[in-house]
Amino acid sequence: MSADFIQDWTANILDIAEVPIALNSIITDLDCGGLERNFDTTRRAGEPGVVARPQGFSEIEVSFTAKILTKEFIKAWAEGVTTPISLQLTAALNDGAGVLIPYSFTATGYTMNISFGAFSDSEIEGEYSMMATKITQSVGATGVGQFNLIYDPRNYIYSINGVNQLAGIKTMLGLV
Repeated sequence: MSADFIQDWTANILDIAEVPIALNSIITDLDCGGLERNFDTTRRAGEPGVVARPQGFSEIEVSFTAKILTKEFIKAWAEGVTTPISLQLTAALNDGAGVLIPYSFTATGYTMNISFGAFSDSEIEGEYSMMATKITQSVGATGVGQFNLIYDPRNYIYSINGVNQLAGIKTMLGLV
């Protein structure tokens, strides 16, 4: 996404420090991956060929580049190796016609790598990634027209605008 498209960008690491660690205006690249469903593609007796059967979903890799390395950020990110942490991103997206659309993204999971950073004359930059076990995303202002997604496969939640698409499976398994 270009700089003109994203405005008022902020990022915080939650859950570790008593006060969220602000990473304002320093994220240059963000890749939230995507939702991938697993399929069983085996051939079973009596079937004419291989049949794809949908199964569960995979965890999501989230990676970003940050232009700061503070001791608080490094400490929180390092603790994410053994303790789940939450990365919260908020922004205003420009629709091209000058209208700003609120955007919020939160990923909870474990740190995949700890970057020691790339040093240059003008900045310090590091690439970070985590394996997210829970994702929440919100696009648009609160109310009519807002899109909300919650993806938490460990708790059988795949919710679109408040409707859990996996509620029947959760009930069938006796987890409610």
